[in-house]
Amino acid sequence: MSLLAGCGGGGAVTPQRIPVNENLVTDGDIRAAAANSPQRSLLQWWRAVQYEDFPGYLELLSPSLRRQRTRSGRARLDLQLARGGFISAKPEVLSSDINGNRATVYTRINTRQPVGASRTYTISFPQAFSFVRENGSWGLADDLYIEQRADETAKVQRQAQKAK
Repeated sequence: MSLLAGCGGGGAVTPQRIPVNENLVTDGDIRAAAANSPQRSLLQWWRAVQYEDFPGYLELLSPSLRRQRTRSGRARLDLQLARGGFISAKPEVLSSDINGNRATVYTRINTRQPVGASRTYTISFPQAFSFVRENGSWGLADDLYIEQRADETAKVQRQAQKAK
């Protein structure tokens, strides 16, 4: 049995015979989270990004963030750029703090990486997400995670173009 060292604080991991795309958020994952909770909103938002569901993605942002992202004109492009990194990744909700209409959901993002043609290994890292409840629904208070992923993808694409 061989072990691969993972980055991002995941430690050593054993390759598995699990397809990368089996990290997609499922209906079962969403139903397992309490109804009308920030945890469920996070999983719904993650799935919207995985499937490039732009209206669903926007709907799960807080109203003020949705207006800001729509006005900036960058939301759709960020979604397209970041999506690839979400397909092989899935948040594991560890805990949450809810104080009135604000919440923080603490997760571990588990990302499957291919090893050869038929195996994967998982790396993971901690990530917190901030939510605000407005009009009875939980929406992301900031969209920094997707903006960072989009910026990273754009940088890689620019470097690839320069290398040609």
